[in-house]
Amino acid sequence: MRMQELKQPSSIEKTQNFLADDIKALENLMLSCFAGVSEDLIQDIASHLLIKGKGKMIRPLLCMLTSKMLGYKGDAHIKLSASIELIHLATLLHDDVIDESDMRRSLPTANVIWGNKASILSGDFFFSKAFKLMVSAGSLASLDVLADTASKMVEGEVKQMLNLQNKTFISQEDYFQVIEYKTAKLFSAACKVAALISQEEYVDTLAEFGHLYGVIYQIQDDTADYFSNSTGKLRGKDFLEGKITLPLIMLQNKVNQTEREVIEKIFENERSQQDLDKVLSLMKKYEILNALEIKVGKLANQAKNLLNNIARSTQAKNLLTDLVNWLAHH
Repeated sequence: MRMQELKQPSSIEKTQNFLADDIKALENLMLSCFAGVSEDLIQDIASHLLIKGKGKMIRPLLCMLTSKMLGYKGDAHIKLSASIELIHLATLLHDDVIDESDMRRSLPTANVIWGNKASILSGDFFFSKAFKLMVSAGSLASLDVLADTASKMVEGEVKQMLNLQNKTFISQEDYFQVIEYKTAKLFSAACKVAALISQEEYVDTLAEFGHLYGVIYQIQDDTADYFSNSTGKLRGKDFLEGKITLPLIMLQNKVNQTEREVIEKIFENERSQQDLDKVLSLMKKYEILNALEIKVGKLANQAKNLLNNIARSTQAKNLLTDLVNWLAHH
């Protein structure tokens, strides 16, 4: 009998092991933000997000890894990483209300359990704690970056909301502008503030690296909506909500006139599972998944080339490269 090979740890697991002490400090710091809160409701929602529904915390991982790569000594990277994750969680609370979502990370959303008002107010509380942590980090430049990022994220969400209300197909240019604001900005900020506190010459390079990582992240998320069942949310959820994302834009640019009119008609009214099946059939016909993989591959190469231009040879740098490869093939 052939012995089964031991499963190798993923890039995420390797990163988590490398940053184990920092991650522990990060989690303790975030939990401490809610320790003295008198309202049990806020503590319950914080527990739901920070413990029960804890994600991979990719944004803080990028911030901490970048800090390690640049040889930063201190604890400001923990405070900034915590503030970045709290901003992210605050936007999730608000987004789930706006999108009327009922599942996230395979768990019921906070708005389903506690209601929309509680979710919105708790999201505001998360934002306030995030900004308090930014101030305590003692980097005015980092505070400026994250404050600007938070406002741009709202702009991105508003633009996406208006696109939904208009019920018109957006261009690739419009799509990338939306995801630059609503997603990529926070990834970019995570890497940029790490460079700022390290007083490095690679601030712009790492900001662009984070931006590319965020773009890939959102494309992969949008791709999974059509081609994966392992995202913890209903397959086709974005489609059923009427969101025009890159897979659909690519399809619309490839189909013939008759097929284009069919797709446009689908988005004039409420969409059904049957409509989703029609679109998935067309995506298979025009090999949209392959086109998306090519696009992601090009962006991943750009991100890795930026890292190659950084004169550092450390385990953290190698792990950042591994995280790009992991995301591109996830």
